[in-house]
Amino acid sequence: MSKTTYYEHNLKLHQESKRNILNIILSTSMPHQVHNIKTILWMNLLFIGLSSQIFKNIELNYFHVLFYSFIALSIILMIVALLKNRYKWYGGYDDINYAHDIYDNKFSKSDMLGTLLKNDDIAIKENRKIMKNTAWYMNYALKSTFVAFLLFVSIIAYSASQTKGGNEIMAEEKPVKQSEQPVNTTGSDAEASERSMKK
Repeated sequence: MSKTTYYEHNLKLHQESKRNILNIILSTSMPHQVHNIKTILWMNLLFIGLSSQIFKNIELNYFHVLFYSFIALSIILMIVALLKNRYKWYGGYDDINYAHDIYDNKFSKSDMLGTLLKNDDIAIKENRKIMKNTAWYMNYALKSTFVAFLLFVSIIAYSASQTKGGNEIMAEEKPVKQSEQPVNTTGSDAEASERSMKK
């Protein structure tokens, strides 16, 4: 084998390796990110559904506003992340005119493999940038969802303690009110003494 043939062989192996990395990113890593984004969205929608039922009998306050603000922030971040994740770089080279312009010589195959390798490398770098940006949005959306969850639990716990405290106060006040009611025994005692005198 000539030096050119060895070079083409090594170049092809390198290009195939890059292509496999790009295929993994396109078929596994980026779809997995989309799946995680949808999971976070469903969690926030679940919180909205639960809160609409549980908060019916609870007086709205500042914590409710904070809860819904963090939920809205998380949803907005996830929608932006989905829009960012739409764009993908697929590598390859679609310009057929470029292939026709390559001179037919012993370096023709090497030139084309080099071009494919360069485009695949660019696609890998650009897709990793997209994944990094998406991960940034996901990170802050998760933090926002976690804060909303803490507020959700705090509101329920505070409402439960207020309800329990109110029931205890009512239970303590009830016998006091009954004991304070005046009992009119004067009339019945007078009638009894009058009857005994007649006898």
